[in-house]
Amino acid sequence: SYEGVVPKSFGSTCTLESLDLSLNKLSEELRVIFNNLSGCSRYSLRELNLGWNKIPGILPDFSMFLKLEILYLSGN
Repeated sequence: SYEGVVPKSFGSTCTLESLDLSLNKLSEELRVIFNNLSGCSRYSLRELNLGWNKIPGILPDFSMFLKLEILYLSGN
């Protein structure tokens, strides 16, 4: 279970295609989460599930994730 923040190390996982962080206690703003994931994983990430956390804020520009096809944010 993750609480608070998404580790920046996830962003440097260059072969990361799917990341499911649903049902945790993430509470940082969505733009910060996207920034933490914007390393080389932005070229490979296809699916991101952040549902059912406590993430505040508005939907930022996520066009940096070139292959992102599925984004779950429900329950925040």
